[in-house]
Amino acid sequence: MTISPYSIPGIVDTTPLDARSIIYLVTDYYQIKERSIYGKSRQIGFCIPRQVAIYIIKKKTNLTSVAIGRLFNRDHSTILHSINVINNYFFTKNESIINAITEIEGRLKMKN
Repeated sequence: MTISPYSIPGIVDTTPLDARSIIYLVTDYYQIKERSIYGKSRQIGFCIPRQVAIYIIKKKTNLTSVAIGRLFNRDHSTILHSINVINNYFFTKNESIINAITEIEGRLKMKN
């Protein structure tokens, strides 16, 4: 039997974060309007911030892929794809994306 580190107090911060505050921090970091992150645009200037927001929301909240999909008006499979894209950036050591995520997560810690 494996115990999730999320269930052990003091090991991992178990306080669920608000998805909207994560979106605010991502849009602030990338200097885009909040409505752009919810939009359908596939331009890289909106697509990457959207994927970063989805990745951080999935990582830092208890929301399911379906719930995140509803938030962004997208199918859960699109959410899973976004998470896989960001995971691939970590695998290929894309420094700009890794630095962005690290910076945004640091801002989240300071906010809470």
